[in-house]
Amino acid sequence: MLSKSTQKKIACVILTGALTFFYAASAFATTQNTPKQAPIKIDFSKISEAFEAKLKSLVDAGTITQAQADAALKVFTSKDQRPSRLESLVNDGTITQDQANAIEEAFKSARESKKSIQDVLSSLVSSNTITQTQADSVSKLFQQKDTNGTPKDQRPSRLESLVTAGTITQDQANAIEEAFKAVIDTLKSTSN
Repeated sequence: MLSKSTQKKIACVILTGALTFFYAASAFATTQNTPKQAPIKIDFSKISEAFEAKLKSLVDAGTITQAQADAALKVFTSKDQRPSRLESLVNDGTITQDQANAIEEAFKSARESKKSIQDVLSSLVSSNTITQTQADSVSKLFQQKDTNGTPKDQRPSRLESLVTAGTITQDQANAIEEAFKAVIDTLKSTSN
């Protein structure tokens, strides 16, 4: 027979092993049963009608006119009306409108042939359509992400063209942007 101290040691080892196994199994079961967070799903078909409702409330409040609301809705819903990223380089005098058109055309053909932006810009520099400095500016512009995380001063507002044209004021553009953000936030919260 084993001595009492040896029996106690064996009992401690068995008890420690059992507790370790119990806690490990418990922790494993907890991680396996934890529900995963569902991704946020936004019904983009509702964005337009929700945005129209927000614009209507701005019209009703007298913040903007119906014509201004229609112009804002057109800017946000028509892809062709969105200002080109290259437009800011033309406005700054970095490139000419002809160079911007050449770059857009080169990008279009590059998408079709699956070339990279750098390949396109290199070919435009080689053909003396643009300078290397201009190519660097274009490259930098296209590397910026057009998302909510991008600082506002680094990306043109879609409403800038309406403000520049005098269709709406900057305050009205800000109100429209806030209304649009409210629509997105509402859709995010209702989709959860």
